[in-house]
Amino acid sequence: MRSTYIHTGIFYLFANPILFKVIGPRVIPCIILSFAIIFILFFFLYIPHVALLVFFHGRWAFVQAVFMILNESALLISILCENFLLEESLVNMFDAVLLLKGYQELAEQGQEVDPLASNVVEYGFKSFSSLRSVSLFASRIHANQFIRVLCEDHWVNTRDRQI
Repeated sequence: MRSTYIHTGIFYLFANPILFKVIGPRVIPCIILSFAIIFILFFFLYIPHVALLVFFHGRWAFVQAVFMILNESALLISILCENFLLEESLVNMFDAVLLLKGYQELAEQGQEVDPLASNVVEYGFKSFSSLRSVSLFASRIHANQFIRVLCEDHWVNTRDRQI
């Protein structure tokens, strides 16, 4: 079922090529980061993985280590790209699709939208990314206050679950 959504999104992207301008500038840095992570992990971790896996898989340790490194690199790529490189672009892409579908009032709730722009890319999104909001929040309070807020929130949530 999940692959259906992926294919639908790919077809929608190719059917609306204007969306490439929204996410396009971030694709090249993600590809470069992906190749760098894969190279670094293979360079430093392939031999140790093979040395460890030879005890469990015997002569297939070389193949298993390749899959293990690729799995670890996929996790790192996903974490780094989605949280640091693509965060704002994904929000902009979502809002651009909303604007293409005609839901301007929904897109205006999270971003500033210029209604006089001629197309989706020229709307000039100024998103409020979560990373910026967390840094603004953290700069206004001290560390001990932040920990107290987290602990109080956890205590309230666990207390509500028991009732």
